[in-house]
Amino acid sequence: MKPFSFGQSSACAPNSIGSVRIGAIFQGWRVRQVLGVATLCMSMLGATRPASAQTTVGEPVVEDRAGRSAAPMLMPREIVEPMVPGGLQSEAESRAAEGSITVAIQAEAVIYLNPANPRSGNFGQLFHDRANAPQLNQVLLTVSRTPIAPEGVYGVGFNFQAMYGSDARYDGILGINDDWISARNQIAISQANVAAHLPWLTNRGVDLKIGILPGAMGIETLDPHLRPFFSLSYTANFLVPFQHVGAIATVHVGPHLDVFSQLDSGNQVSFGGGDHNGAPAGYLGMVLHDLDDGRLSIFATTRIGPELPRRLFPHADSQMRYWNDVSVLYNPTKTVSLGLEANYLYDEGLRAATYALMGFATYKANPRLSLSVRAEIYRDETGQFTALFLGNQSFIKSVAGDPAQVVTGPGATYGSWTAGASIRPAVLQKLAQVIIRPEIRYDRSLSNTRPFNDLKDRGAFMAGADLIIGF
Repeated sequence: MKPFSFGQSSACAPNSIGSVRIGAIFQGWRVRQVLGVATLCMSMLGATRPASAQTTVGEPVVEDRAGRSAAPMLMPREIVEPMVPGGLQSEAESRAAEGSITVAIQAEAVIYLNPANPRSGNFGQLFHDRANAPQLNQVLLTVSRTPIAPEGVYGVGFNFQAMYGSDARYDGILGINDDWISARNQIAISQANVAAHLPWLTNRGVDLKIGILPGAMGIETLDPHLRPFFSLSYTANFLVPFQHVGAIATVHVGPHLDVFSQLDSGNQVSFGGGDHNGAPAGYLGMVLHDLDDGRLSIFATTRIGPELPRRLFPHADSQMRYWNDVSVLYNPTKTVSLGLEANYLYDEGLRAATYALMGFATYKANPRLSLSVRAEIYRDETGQFTALFLGNQSFIKSVAGDPAQVVTGPGATYGSWTAGASIRPAVLQKLAQVIIRPEIRYDRSLSNTRPFNDLKDRGAFMAGADLIIGF
């Protein structure tokens, strides 16, 4: 996810109040190149044609040419394996349900404590922006059927995922569900697609999905039980796309190699009036999985396409955003999991770059307890990608390029350190699948800036816990 603001008015100095305009941003080549490359790649993969608003929190808003937000996406393995239902089901249970319709429901509630008690919220956090107050992050309903078929046979399935809660503020799509509810808890359609297995090109065939799709980049996912921490890294908040309307084709080249390509209307936009610049975008990616006796997987993904709103950038349809991500997941032992993600993004319209390196380690002490640590270095060269959205609809307004309330900061390098645990109380598992995840986190500007706690501090200490209940 990523925030960005674009101002028509003159820039204000830090710690001043000013009108802020925000617009969605993403990168790529020229439009014809995007169309040509994406169309060629889809055919190779076997895919047939078949303003202004002032802060109300009494704290300064920095007016910078910042930007928008993307959206967290499903784990990279979702490209390789059938979609895992959103409930807290085990891999074995998911596989047992292959070929039949599965239904799962899970809920997540969070409290994130910040001793500085910032009135504007936790800067740099989209989904956990509220300080010192409980919130319902999401109730997630998933209905799916995996298109499993014998070799040489066609298979058909579908994926539907709907969310209610505060997380849905950042999971909307222009032209579809961008204005359903204006309250903090909203409704979003995270997935709604038809899936097919096609016995084409290779012995393992091609998988195709068409409709509303999750982003196809990054380690952390919006489904909380598929990530080791309840809070998200800067990478997941600001450097990866969230949702698309389009089609993705995955070719299973061999037992350890998949390649995929996607053509879509852009990040968190649809078609017609729901597309803020009228130009397409797309992914190219490669997955090396089950290496080293199943312990190692590598994901390399690039995304190209214009993501700026035309109402703020007249030539937005040709001003490209380039997203690049390499993620590595490694299990050296049965009890230790390691992850590393490197990401680089450049936007032609903003003339701005941002990049990050994030790593985590998880130790499974026993079936009921896991311990995790995460470290990240994140660089936002111009301050146009990192923000705190103040209004319930500020984020989706930023995607459209409409006036929105937002706190931004100057260009800076950020460091973030997180330690947490995942606890599954045995006494509760007979009633529902329950996970409790306490966490402590410290974020700091490694530059001479003060973006945290109402623009007063160089660092922010946060601690809290989430509760996940799945059926």
